[in-house]
Amino acid sequence: MKDHFFFDPGDGDEPRPETSSERLEPITADPGFIALLWALGLAYLATCCLEEVGLVLRSRTLVGFARLLMDAGALDTRLLDGDLWRPLTNIFLHADFGHLFGNLVCLLPLAAIVRHWTRWWLGAFIACGVAGGLLQIIIHPDTSVIGASGGISGLAGVGIVCAWRLIKSGQRLSLAVPVLVLIAVFIYLQFIGAASGKAQNVAHMAHLGGLLAGLLMGRCLPLRLP
Repeated sequence: MKDHFFFDPGDGDEPRPETSSERLEPITADPGFIALLWALGLAYLATCCLEEVGLVLRSRTLVGFARLLMDAGALDTRLLDGDLWRPLTNIFLHADFGHLFGNLVCLLPLAAIVRHWTRWWLGAFIACGVAGGLLQIIIHPDTSVIGASGGISGLAGVGIVCAWRLIKSGQRLSLAVPVLVLIAVFIYLQFIGAASGKAQNVAHMAHLGGLLAGLLMGRCLPLRLP
């Protein structure tokens, strides 16, 4: 049996043991991560790829169906009309391959780091993605939101708070300190891009909402230690 230790925020961040036979595998073997990749990939195939195929084949049916799926999953003010699935489904949709690839490049390392520190990384990703999308349509109700960026920003927020908690506790300084710096740089670049206004069609409020939700969740989530 292997002992894992978790921080309990209610006890002054003192670690408490939890007996478990679980061995932490690489994130690429995590069922939650595999399911997330499948969801992102299938959503991309059913929308962007299907539309491209329809355009090549000159099939209005395929193009129309792909655009219908994209429209049905995007987050906008139709949420107020009862489309309660939209805050969740928009997280898995992307405008094109570049949008999806850029998010995956950020998602993989952040998810791996946060998962290494807390078992609740996937729930944090989804919750922050929902929070980010909601903030975007509250501030800009005339927009339509798609993409995983809010959830990714949320993982950055979770990671930076968890790293700080580890530093304060004296645990894993060799990993927590550089990760804290790297995530802080990531967040800084995000907001420099938002302030410059150069990035077009970017839901900056979704990034901000996801980040704020992640910062809050990072304080509450139990931390997994060896």
